[in-house]
Amino acid sequence: TKELGTIIISIYDNASHFIFEIASNSTIIKEPQDVFDAYKRENTIKDGLGLGLNLVKTICDEENIQIQLISDKEITKFKYYFPRS
Repeated sequence: TKELGTIIISIYDNASHFIFEIASNSTIIKEPQDVFDAYKRENTIKDGLGLGLNLVKTICDEENIQIQLISDKEITKFKYYFPRS
């Protein structure tokens, strides 16, 4: 999220899932297909090892939670789909 930016957290459901969504106006993720890879970092200026989203993906895979990433010039959004069952 950009400095002093707003983070929007939403929780809602549909017929088959509970959906947890985190959205903000941040920089565009240029390679969204790689963002969950271990040690992947698009911004090397900031601190970090590039392991956080990889850990999130590992846990979601183990718990059958689907992840959708949307990133464009307007918004970056992570949506997590938790099965109702």
